Amino acid sequence: MEWQESYLLNSDGTFRKSRIQNGVLTEASGTFVFKDLTDGKFLELFFKNSSNIIGSCTTSALKETLWVRSEVKMSGTWSNCDGIGLEYERIK
Repeated sequence: MEWQESYLLNSDGTFRKSRIQNGVLTEASGTFVFKDLTDGKFLELFFKNSSNIIGSCTTSALKETLWVRSEVKMSGTWSNCDGIGLEYERIK
């Protein structure tokens, strides 16, 4: 993979997404909510500012959605529109 990225979810409803690519750290932040929908549980991230690390089907979007597969695994939904299919695992 060309980069490594992670999400830090804080108890106050804020988050930070970090990506390291070619030795360069890029970060973006905002707020999040969990949503229970008919097709599963999802994490919705609302970014404060535009960033090239937002994995979204809309280039101008400030929102990213992740499918919560279990207590320790999430999958990006960017692959639904020909984006990269990314999976994330919880670490402590």
